[in-house]
Amino acid sequence: MRKKTKTRALSLLLALVMVLGLLPGTARAAEEDVVLISSASELEDFRDRVNAGERTLCARLTADIELSDLWAPFHPSSDYVTDAYAGTFDGDGHTISGLNIQDNSANGVGLFGTVNGATIKNLSVNGSVSASGSSFVGGIVGKTGGAVMIENCSFSGSVTSDKTGSAAGAGGIVGRVNAGTVTITGCAN
Repeated sequence: MRKKTKTRALSLLLALVMVLGLLPGTARAAEEDVVLISSASELEDFRDRVNAGERTLCARLTADIELSDLWAPFHPSSDYVTDAYAGTFDGDGHTISGLNIQDNSANGVGLFGTVNGATIKNLSVNGSVSASGSSFVGGIVGKTGGAVMIENCSFSGSVTSDKTGSAAGAGGIVGRVNAGTVTITGCAN
């Protein structure tokens, strides 16, 4: 009899823990781990943290952002795709405008120069990405690795590269799938 009572009590306790985990208040704990971005300087700070090695940080835009300076892409200092951004970046329906990249050195040029297993969603980007001598150029992502998801994004503006040959790629959303897979849904260029 005691064993059945303990088993029932344990089962009820586990069921209670599962139900509590579904309550809205517990979702806020995960939301606290998301970096909220509402300005160009906050976007730059976020990029700098990612480029310094915090590659799995997640972010959500809370306002449209106007960039006024040349943009240095999200790109790992090691130049290895495996060290690139791997978090979730949610534009939350906002626009980053004034993107201006004029690069002649990186091997992945775009708002996100290189990503590895990242998710980028609900984001519009307007601007100009120009790369001379760079291999992979995109309006949103230059080069990818891992399983990348790009959902409900758009790019308007220009993407140009003078690189030619089999090691070159340019596109409005993604310049090149370097390794792994990319799933692009609901996007426009």
